[in-house]
Amino acid sequence: MKKFYIVGAGPGEPDLITVMGLEAIRESQVVFKDALVSDDLIEKYCTNKVQVNVGHRQGTSSDVGLKIILNYIKENANNFDVAVHLKSGDPGIFSRLSEEIRAVSTLGFDVIVVPGITSAIGVPTFYGIPLSVKDVSRHIAIVTASISEGKFNASSLGDALKYADVVVVLMGSRFLKQIARLSQSILGHSDMLIVENGTLPSAKISLLKDAENLDEHYCSKPSIIILGRKLNEILSLGGGFDEYRVYAGYNK
Repeated sequence: MKKFYIVGAGPGEPDLITVMGLEAIRESQVVFKDALVSDDLIEKYCTNKVQVNVGHRQGTSSDVGLKIILNYIKENANNFDVAVHLKSGDPGIFSRLSEEIRAVSTLGFDVIVVPGITSAIGVPTFYGIPLSVKDVSRHIAIVTASISEGKFNASSLGDALKYADVVVVLMGSRFLKQIARLSQSILGHSDMLIVENGTLPSAKISLLKDAENLDEHYCSKPSIIILGRKLNEILSLGGGFDEYRVYAGYNK
């Protein structure tokens, strides 16, 4: 039976993909690549594969990628036995995993899901930023800022800010002002930590105060946003970031 792997590629750094994910790539003839999968990973592990770009960015329909995959399979099924869909982070986090499993399975493929390191957890950990700290932070929420038709997910984020100690926001770079205003109204401050470009060498970390005054185009790159009532406390316990400190790149 033909196989179709859905593989979590991790948060950017090529070597953070799992061993099982690498084995799936090596076994495959075709690699479908999402937009946020790093070019470094593709160059390191996928140069001898047929590569098909299927990713979408914020503001575009998430249906596009799956349609490309299904059309490619229907037109080229006789030309390969194993395919991999590389998805950034973990394929089970805000990525319509169940729809993809059902759709590809109906075409006669054995679908195998390989977990990956989600940026929501892996990126802060990569930089030594603890999301949970004993007796300080015991409730972590992961929220997508963008819902259907590109609307701001104010309801879910508002609930998370009310009840969680730390909130990690994905797909939020277009909504910085809205996120900051919501935080200000619920927590009384709009402090946030923004990590751009995940674990890539081009990554940048910014700790911002009064973020509601930011220019709306402050952050246009793939980012995670960390905020919440325990943000400053966990940062101080994890080594600390001075106000407006910016970290760019890292040494391997």
